[in-house]
Amino acid sequence: MATQRSPSNTAERLKNIKAVFLDVDGVMTDGGLFYGEKGESLKRFHVHDGQGIQSMRSQGLQVGIISGRSHPSVSQRAKELGVDPVFQGIGNKLECLQTWLDKAGLGLANIAFMGDDLADVPVLKAVGFAATVPNAVKQAQEVSHWVSGKPGGQGAVRCFADLFLEYGP
Repeated sequence: MATQRSPSNTAERLKNIKAVFLDVDGVMTDGGLFYGEKGESLKRFHVHDGQGIQSMRSQGLQVGIISGRSHPSVSQRAKELGVDPVFQGIGNKLECLQTWLDKAGLGLANIAFMGDDLADVPVLKAVGFAATVPNAVKQAQEVSHWVSGKPGGQGAVRCFADLFLEYGP
């Protein structure tokens, strides 16, 4: 697992994490939009990321999704992996996360988030551990604590999960 940047206090930050939230397009997928001949859209997920999500869940971490777009395949993949909660079609991801935190009795310091685009930057700035992918926009990379050695949709979430195996929650 290669990283472009990892803070010296990674272990300390990760020990406080109780839940991990993931963006979808550009993180769980490569961000490409695939359309069939009848106009139906498809998303491609990497099996290694699914194993990474299972690994995080087996370590006692709750894993959720916050996505700006909505797609039935996201709901299906989340169901297969036991990912809950799943928030789709979200314009303000930080507000959505804060509402969930209030109900869950957790704080932003207890959250790790992996995002890649401008809509993710407010969340990345606010959470206890911010992660991104090497092909993320510059603004997301600048505010993240850690950058995966693999691009979105190609095992980036698995690399993130391996970080938890290395440093714990």
